[in-house]
Amino acid sequence: MGANPDLYMSQILDPLGKLKNEETWALEAGYTGQINKKLSVQGNLYYQRFSRLIGFHDLSNPLGFGQSIVRPKNLNGADSYGAEAEVKYKADKWMLKGWCAHNAFITDDTRQDVRSYMPAACKMGLTGRVFLPQDWTINVNYRYKTSTSADNLTATTDGASSHRVDLGVSKAIDKGNGEIMFGVSDMFHRNVESVMGIDQSGGNDTPGRTFFIRLQWKF
Repeated sequence: MGANPDLYMSQILDPLGKLKNEETWALEAGYTGQINKKLSVQGNLYYQRFSRLIGFHDLSNPLGFGQSIVRPKNLNGADSYGAEAEVKYKADKWMLKGWCAHNAFITDDTRQDVRSYMPAACKMGLTGRVFLPQDWTINVNYRYKTSTSADNLTATTDGASSHRVDLGVSKAIDKGNGEIMFGVSDMFHRNVESVMGIDQSGGNDTPGRTFFIRLQWKF
């Protein structure tokens, strides 16, 4: 009897011996400068070194088509680094801020499983804010990120690149001790495409556009 192509089974075996704790150390440096009363800049750099990352080792499969057998174990390490920059200009009645970031995560072994998605290589965004009379504020956020790739065992699909726009209107209350905000997040996308993990043969879209009301109070 042949294998059923619609049947997919995955099995996770116990590790051989004791797993060791993962280890990481990091170096970070940053700068924040006030160029003048209205213009400020900010920059940050970081580097991280990971060792003994725990992932899944893909075993040879004696059972034929539609089977996956993996075993957790300490694999090699990885290097992670990134840079972030931000420029903000604030006038009396409005504010505009732009930022961008680059992130990288490079494993010691090609296609090394790390039970995760790689970070988006590039992210950038803009924030605009308008200050209205009687403590009303309009806030618009735009964000873009490139695609995120999965390691070979964590998922069967990558995360696509995306654009997102959030809009909010807020009002300060109780002499600035509280704030009420209402708006919409991800306003131009009704749904977000599904991303499937290793044990999934199908997935569902998740809601994108979301209307909200939020009340904050400081006491």
